[in-house]
Amino acid sequence: MDNKVMKKYSTLSTKALHHVQFDQGEDRWLCTLLLQQGYRVEYSAASDALTYVPDNLSEFFKQRRRWVPSTIANIYDLLSDYKNVVKMNDTMSIMLVTLKNSQSS
Repeated sequence: MDNKVMKKYSTLSTKALHHVQFDQGEDRWLCTLLLQQGYRVEYSAASDALTYVPDNLSEFFKQRRRWVPSTIANIYDLLSDYKNVVKMNDTMSIMLVTLKNSQSS
C-alpha cells in the first residue's frame, strides 16, 4: 500500500469532522485517499469479506446514522479536491466524481 495513503489513513482524529470521516466511515475514507492518489477503486462481486450486519431495524437505523455523515464528509472531500482527483486519474472526470458520489448516498 502507498506510504502516503497509509500515513494519512492512520492519522488520529483531532476534530469532530475527522472523527466522522476517519472513524465512522473508514472504508470510504480509504477509498477517498486512494482516489486522490491516482488509484482505481473497483467493485468485485467475487471478493470475500467478514462483516457484521444489523440484526434488526433499530440497529440498521443506527448504522445508517453513523454512515450517512461519513459519506457526506467523504463526498465533500472528493468534490473539493476534484481537480487533483481528475488530474491523478485518467479515467475520472468531475461528472463521474459527482455521479458516483450521488449514487452512493
